[in-house]
Amino acid sequence: ASDLGFAVGPRLNAAGRIEHMSLGIECLLATDTDAALQAARTLDKLNQERRAIETRMKEQALQHLSDLQQSTTHQDWTVCLYHPDWHQGVIGIVAARVKDSRFRPTIVFADDQEGMIKGSARSIPGYHIRDALDRISRTRPGLIVKFGGHAMAAGLTIHQSDLDLFRQLFEDDARTHLNEETFQIEILSEGDIEPRHLRLDTVRILKQSEPWGQEFGEPVFDDVFMILTPPRITARQGLIQVSCQNSNSRYEAATFKPDILKGLQAGNRVRIAYRMDINRYCRPERLRLMIEHIEPFQEERV
Repeated sequence: ASDLGFAVGPRLNAAGRIEHMSLGIECLLATDTDAALQAARTLDKLNQERRAIETRMKEQALQHLSDLQQSTTHQDWTVCLYHPDWHQGVIGIVAARVKDSRFRPTIVFADDQEGMIKGSARSIPGYHIRDALDRISRTRPGLIVKFGGHAMAAGLTIHQSDLDLFRQLFEDDARTHLNEETFQIEILSEGDIEPRHLRLDTVRILKQSEPWGQEFGEPVFDDVFMILTPPRITARQGLIQVSCQNSNSRYEAATFKPDILKGLQAGNRVRIAYRMDINRYCRPERLRLMIEHIEPFQEERV
C-alpha cells in the first residue's frame, strides 16, 4: 500500500499535473516491457519536475506568510494565497503543505483563463471547506464562478479582481464557524509499547491490516526517547537516532516534516508520537520510527 501511495501514485499523478494524464495511462496499459519502462522513466522525470516546482512554490508561500505576520498584529484564521507565476497543476499539493505547516484552512490560487484564477483548498478537522464555499457563494452570488469538493478539499474559480473580497469573506466565515480550540492539533495515540515489541515482526503484523485511510488510521504510539545523534535535515526529510527510556536499544527515527527537528540536540529527552515502519533501503531491513510529533519531555514534579 505504501509503495502504491508514495511511489507509484505520485508519478502517475505528476503526469496530469505537469503535462497530460494520458502519459500515466499509457504506462499502465503498455503491453511491451521496454515501452512501459520508457513511460515510467518519463513519469519519474515529470515527478522530479513537480517536486522542484512544489518546493519553490511552498518556500514562496511560507515566506509570504512570514512577511504578513511581521507586518500585522493579528493572526488570521485562514490562509489565502495567490501568485501569477505559480503552476496551476501544483497548487493543491502546496495548499496541503501550507495547511500542514500552519494548521489553518488554506486556499492557494494560480492563474487560469484571462482574468480568472483557479484555487485549490485544503481544510482542517471541524471546518467543512465545501460547505464554507457554498456559504460564501450564497452570501455574494456570482463571486465564485464555480466550485466543488468535500469536507477536507475543494476547488474553485473566481475573478482575479475579486481576490481581496473573497479573502475577507473566507476569513469572516472561518471566524463565524470555528473557535480557538479548533486550532489545537490533536494526535490520537495507542500509548506506549513495550520495547520488546519494537521490532520488525510487530510492523509486519500491523501491515496485515492495510490499507489505512480516513477513519481507519494507522496506529500511532508515543513514548519518551533520548536523542543520540544530532538531527540530519534535508529539504524533504529529517533523521535522528534515539533510544527508548525503558531500553538501551537504538532506533532510527525519521520524519517528512524536517522542520520539527530544528533546535533539537543529541542528549535531549523528547516525547515522540510515531508510526512503526520498515526501512527497506538497507540490508538487512530494520525498524524505522516515523515521527508524527515531537516535543521536549518535561518530567512531572510532585
